[in-house]
Parts: sequence; C-alpha cells; structure tokens
Amino acid sequence: AQSGQLERAERYFEKALENEPDSPVISNNLAWLRVKLKRANALELALRANARQPGVATVLDTLASAYEQAGRPAEALTALEEAVRLAPKNIDYRLHLTSNLVRSGRTKEAQRQLDEVRTLGPTETQQAELSRLAALAK
Repeated sequence: AQSGQLERAERYFEKALENEPDSPVISNNLAWLRVKLKRANALELALRANARQPGVATVLDTLASAYEQAGRPAEALTALEEAVRLAPKNIDYRLHLTSNLVRSGRTKEAQRQLDEVRTLGPTETQQAELSRLAALAK
C-alpha cells in the first residue's frame, strides 16, 4: 500500500517538475521519493536541488540518501555532517548520520552522536532506532 502511495506521489512531483523545472523543493521531494522507490536519477535530482538551494538541511539529508543509493558513502557522510551542523537539534538527521558512521566503522563518532541524541528527547520510534544503532556502535 505504501509503495502505491509513493508511486502516486512520484507521478505528481514529476508533473510538478515539468511545470516548475527550477524548483528546488520539487526536485528535492522527487529525489527523496526516487530514493525510497530505489529508482534511477535520485542523485541527479538531489544535486540539482542542492545547487539551487544550498545550505538547507532537508536538502542535504536527501542528498545524503541519494549518495548512499549511488554507492558514494564518503559524500553521504559529508552531506549529513553539514545537515547536522545546520540543524543540530534534529534527531532524525543525527540518527541518519550515526547510521552512516557505523557503516563506515567510525563507532566512536557514532557513540558521540547517540549521546547527543539522548539529550534531545527522542520519540519512541527514534528511541528504537537509537537502541539499534547503539548495539551496532559497540
């Protein structure tokens, strides 16, 4: 069911992008959907959004996901570090960064991020992800 909703949203944003090809918001949303649907050209769209709206944490988070999908983990980490710098209280960005740090073998840095997340008051869902990552960061 969720996949069908994502595909409908993808079609909506494809049409919207035809009407507003320079919109970084539409490019970013379509890139995020393409990452979730494991489709091609997510990175191209995310790079376009970032070029048109640099220094925006949500765009950088999407860009990081697109870099991950494209097999470019170092660039994903760079984008996530910048997203966290821009929005230090955003728990989801910190968890995304932590996940990438764990995959990169940078467990000490991952543990520092998790310590910071604990102070920010994670939701129940975020707490579950924190626990999962904490087990991997040991």
